[in-house]
Amino acid sequence: MMAVCPKCDVALILLEFNEVQIDYCPRCEGLWLDRGEIQQLLERTGGQLHDPLIDFVDDPARREIGRPAYLCPRCDRLLREVVRRGEDNHELRIDRCPRGDGVWFDKNELHLLLRSLPVEVSAHGAIAVLSEVLGCYIQDDDQKETTQHG
Repeated sequence: MMAVCPKCDVALILLEFNEVQIDYCPRCEGLWLDRGEIQQLLERTGGQLHDPLIDFVDDPARREIGRPAYLCPRCDRLLREVVRRGEDNHELRIDRCPRGDGVWFDKNELHLLLRSLPVEVSAHGAIAVLSEVLGCYIQDDDQKETTQHG
């Protein structure tokens, strides 16, 4: 079965980041990460395996908010919106499969989530890989995220 974007209903393209396969929507630029792919991405880029990001994604007790709006690309169940508050107190809302099949990140949400993690998590390697492959970069002067289209 071909994975379909939960937002656009178009076929997702399989991208490979350091031997981790991630589904990408060419229309809305969202990303689908199957169960365990965040851990693999962090591990293969020098990050920690047991960190707040993994707890956020895997915790079945995580507070779900809002109405489910999109279907899981793997099981067709309604995705549930969950919230993570970063160290800067900024809220990031992400859609997660209720069965645990994976997580949907709208454009730049994974990048923003990785940037919001504590320095000791060492997510900078994963950020660099995403930036290189997806064309995102962070301006050093004001730390604002910008998207570069090539």
